[in-house]
Amino acid sequence: MPPPLRSLLLFTLLTVPLLLPTSRVHAHGLKLPFRPKDVLPFLPRPISWPILSSLRSPVDILPSFVGAVSSPNGSLEWKGACFYKNRAWMEFHNKSGSEFGGGTLHIKVSNAHSWTCMDLYVFATPYRVTWDYYFLTREHTLEFKEWEGKAEYEYVSCYYFPLFRILLPLLLLKHPFLYT
Repeated sequence: MPPPLRSLLLFTLLTVPLLLPTSRVHAHGLKLPFRPKDVLPFLPRPISWPILSSLRSPVDILPSFVGAVSSPNGSLEWKGACFYKNRAWMEFHNKSGSEFGGGTLHIKVSNAHSWTCMDLYVFATPYRVTWDYYFLTREHTLEFKEWEGKAEYEYVSCYYFPLFRILLPLLLLKHPFLYT
């Protein structure tokens, strides 16, 4: 993005909220499409780094356990960092024709509180670790063509599929705007 355009965008993002009505009467019907922290990647480094360094500890960016995903009749529901209403369930199948089959992990995210936020999730068993991110309100699927073997199949079918959330907003990822 050229510097003049970047400056104009930054100026617009910072001044528009100031021009909006501030009385409590008008505030109930008005919701900004972003949070102030969402513009950090667009700010100059001397401004954004002190804000980013305000994290309390490295634990703030470690995955936290959300729950264990099971079959459709035993779904998992939780409140995410960016989406307030989330639901996940596992559908077991044998599309690959292998001995133990595979599965499809369904995750439905909705009620986003910001247009620029993203939830990052890690899905782990003792035999594999995978991750995915969600920034659109809809149903997402993560396909597992086949389980690594009998042990993973038994783990997933008996103990369910663990789901972890990384409390890492979009702006904290290695965003190119932070390094230009």
